[in-house]
Amino acid sequence: MRWPIGRPSPDDPDRRGEDRGDERRGTAGVLKRIERTLGPGLITGAADDDPSGIATYSQAGAQFQYGLLWTVPLQLPLMAAVQFMCARIGRASGRDLAGVLANHYPRAVLWFAAIVLLVANIVNVAADLQAVAAALSILTHVPTAVYIVPVAAGIVALVVLASYERLRRYMRWSTLALFAYVVAGLLAHPDWGQVLRASVVPEFHFSTGYVQMFVAVFGTTISPYLFFWQSAEEMEEEKAAGRTTVASRRGTSPRVLRLIRADTFFGMFLSQLIGFFVLVCAGAVMFPAGLRNVETAQQAALALKPLGGGAGTVLFCVGLIGTGVLAIPTLAGGASYVLAALFGWRTGIGAKPRRAPKFYISLAGAVAVAAALALGFQLTGVSVVALLVGAAMLNGMLAPPLMIIILLVANNKTIMAGHTNGWLLNGLGILATAIMLASTVVLLFQLAESALGG
Repeated sequence: MRWPIGRPSPDDPDRRGEDRGDERRGTAGVLKRIERTLGPGLITGAADDDPSGIATYSQAGAQFQYGLLWTVPLQLPLMAAVQFMCARIGRASGRDLAGVLANHYPRAVLWFAAIVLLVANIVNVAADLQAVAAALSILTHVPTAVYIVPVAAGIVALVVLASYERLRRYMRWSTLALFAYVVAGLLAHPDWGQVLRASVVPEFHFSTGYVQMFVAVFGTTISPYLFFWQSAEEMEEEKAAGRTTVASRRGTSPRVLRLIRADTFFGMFLSQLIGFFVLVCAGAVMFPAGLRNVETAQQAALALKPLGGGAGTVLFCVGLIGTGVLAIPTLAGGASYVLAALFGWRTGIGAKPRRAPKFYISLAGAVAVAAALALGFQLTGVSVVALLVGAAMLNGMLAPPLMIIILLVANNKTIMAGHTNGWLLNGLGILATAIMLASTVVLLFQLAESALGG
């Protein structure tokens, strides 16, 4: 019997979350099923809390205490909807998002996406490399600049040399580093009544500083690199299961989509949970201490030192290193997928280097350029935190046009093979785009007015 394309067959090695043989019963079987279900969504959600995100939420808490906490529950359904659209595109079309744009839309659309993603991702990787190096410097008392190139080289070596399954497993386990921020948030002993109130009662004002932080918080949460990464990883999951052609990958089943939805929502929930605790921790520790403008990772780490008898500093650094080594491959890989689609190269993370040399060269090149930028920023004294928050703001400004493209793709019947968006996904996607676009317009107007002396 020929099993329908896209639907897991009984002997499929990649049957996400389905029972198999002796794994049907018992705790071990449940854990195996959970492990198979959690994949690209979990990794994408964890990568969303990169050092840029940690710095942005820390700065938001330091400047406005809990004034931006209400955005966290608001963002959860919005980011989950956008990322689920991207995952559906990868599964239903048999291609990653960049491949879809290359094959179904004018070349100018892909060029636009490539330019946006390259600019945003390289700046982001540079900021993240500098942050990881700074965290290592705090722990070892070795200058930050010493670590930038070795960290970059080590991450590239991991991505190039490791098998897809090993890389996937490494990235999943790396998500555990994020819980360092949950512990730090609990150790901060915030006023939970005030936290709960700030989480459900919106507070918004039109000061330039607040609008900048609002754009940065949304930009670090709903980021362009995540769109391309998750769609590409859904495609890689199919390749790993033996479906190596677009025709064999095209289409999917309601059951698989339900599993992908669960994976995606869990990943986005984890992302927002970590962001929530980072903001709470900063609001409870940095804001009362009068530390309104954090300039360096060292300042942030030292501000948290009183937590748990000095554990706060270690927790901050461990979390920063863990999120950095998880996010940097995601950022560089997302850019490489777009370049591969643009120039017709073979992809991707699951392929051997000899089968996709240009893909891996572009990935290594993106990290190398970012490392050079990071080293330049470090040697010239550019603020690490300012760079990280600036990268988040850049993502917030560049994301809305790409989100419009995603909505168009996700509603294209030809591409989606019968799995176009429903009204709920469209509604959440439009709302997310409108919020980010409106806040970007307000910010640009404020910056223009300030530049003109108004």
